[in-house]
Amino acid sequence: MFCLVVDRMFYALEMFCENLDDALLPYLQSLMEHLLPLVVPPHSVHVRELAISAIGASANAAKTNMLPYFETVMKHLQQYLTEEQTEETLCLQIQAPHYDDDTNAFPDYDDLSDSNTAEDDVEDIDKESDVSSDDVTAYTVVNAFVEEKEEACLALKEIAHNSQLAFLPFLHASFEETIKLLRFPHDYVKKAALEAVTQMVVNFCDPRAQQAQEVKREALTFLIPKLSEMVRTEEEMEVVMVALNSFSELLKEVGAEAIQGQGHAEAVLECVKDVMLHKTECQNDMDEGDEEEEQQAEQDEMLVESAGEIVPHLGKALGPEAFSYHYSHLLPLFQALTKKKCSDAQRSFGVGVIAECMAPLGERSAVFKDTLLPLLVALSGGGDERRCDDVRNNAIFALGELALHGGAALHADYPRLLHALSSAVAGTTHAATLDNIVAALARLIVCNVEAIPLDQVLPVYIQYLPLREDFEENKWIFKSFEVLYQKGADSLRSLLVPVIRISTSVLYKEQIEPENKDLVVNLLRQCHLDFPNDCVTAAAQMTQDEAEILRTICTS
Repeated sequence: MFCLVVDRMFYALEMFCENLDDALLPYLQSLMEHLLPLVVPPHSVHVRELAISAIGASANAAKTNMLPYFETVMKHLQQYLTEEQTEETLCLQIQAPHYDDDTNAFPDYDDLSDSNTAEDDVEDIDKESDVSSDDVTAYTVVNAFVEEKEEACLALKEIAHNSQLAFLPFLHASFEETIKLLRFPHDYVKKAALEAVTQMVVNFCDPRAQQAQEVKREALTFLIPKLSEMVRTEEEMEVVMVALNSFSELLKEVGAEAIQGQGHAEAVLECVKDVMLHKTECQNDMDEGDEEEEQQAEQDEMLVESAGEIVPHLGKALGPEAFSYHYSHLLPLFQALTKKKCSDAQRSFGVGVIAECMAPLGERSAVFKDTLLPLLVALSGGGDERRCDDVRNNAIFALGELALHGGAALHADYPRLLHALSSAVAGTTHAATLDNIVAALARLIVCNVEAIPLDQVLPVYIQYLPLREDFEENKWIFKSFEVLYQKGADSLRSLLVPVIRISTSVLYKEQIEPENKDLVVNLLRQCHLDFPNDCVTAAAQMTQDEAEILRTICTS
């Protein structure tokens, strides 16, 4: 009963921390005064584990306000990663079955890659049907010891993320100790260690941490090959997935520096290919006759998605020229995912990755237009018999991105693109798809307004605004309005009142990112200067709150 009460108490505490955020600060000192003594003996292993987790939740909420407690927290966390086990813990562990009296239940980290003794023994404990009460106690202690390591890694990750430069004095030592756990025999410790070391490398690469530049290079020199090795050789899919996500995180946060080392870019690419081609160890272990075949297939799809998500980040790090060479080898793998034999989820993902790669390819995306245009036009509706909304949505987004980044090389294809968008809008009521159709047309207008038959297109364009769901695309809608207004298009002049209403509604509902808000504000101000009567007419068709926003903008 006592253990249950303690568990509930700590669970409630973590929930408070996660939801209070800054509101936790008045209680932080008192909270730390109570939690810090709990992470060391004589408190039970379970209480220490709960306290470490609670400190991590507190750090996530308090962020830089944790600095006064930083050194004490780090000292306690490092002992769980670095120090030998106590005699008391060791005595409990060696009561577990199948351990020799002179054998440590957990080998030194340097030996973990060559020995699975700890892992095998814990599995044996789990399989025994006639264990004694002492055996169960030993098994519980072993599990608690492992969970402490997992909690310590996760806490280090949170502290590193929220403390940034303040973590620098502890960064090197924490990294050195945590990387040893990448060879630990328990999967969830490996996953937690991977997440922690990835965050630490991101900290190393902070441009403000000039004194850590040499350590940063050493860390990347170690981590990129290690992640590559784990992707290929780990048997547990969840561990491989975390390794792939670490690649994505490093490429997104660190950029080109992550792959500057000799062979690093090639290592990442080969990992992506191996996963896409089902050549990794964890994929080879899948048995067709297994009762969990369906679950394993779902996990395999998630694994492929984790690999595919690396590619756009890698493209950005490589630059258009280098990326286009590698993309020519990757594109057939993504095309294969769009075939009819694949599930709708696979097809949607394959098209989505193709779309996301257009931006890092830049003008080099035009090199692939002869391959991509027929595929994307078919999937956008005309030749896709299954007509999955998500597949169509991503295909239309990809068409817009191809036109945007392909530049002048796509101008001759505008009639084909416009016909595809026209067919798609006539064949769907799906909100996100309609938004992407309109946004794709906006990109075409921005890139080459002269190729658009505005008298025919603009009335339909305005009819499907404002956007319904995908408000990030409002950036392109208002860039297109800017182009049309500057061009002095007569067809826009006759539609100015609905354009003013749409623009005001987007501002009122806060449906555009702050960095793009000026596109809307400047358009409304220019409309007021040039066509004040249209603004008056539009205001009369709005709610009172919307009209007040318009008046404020026009008179400021």
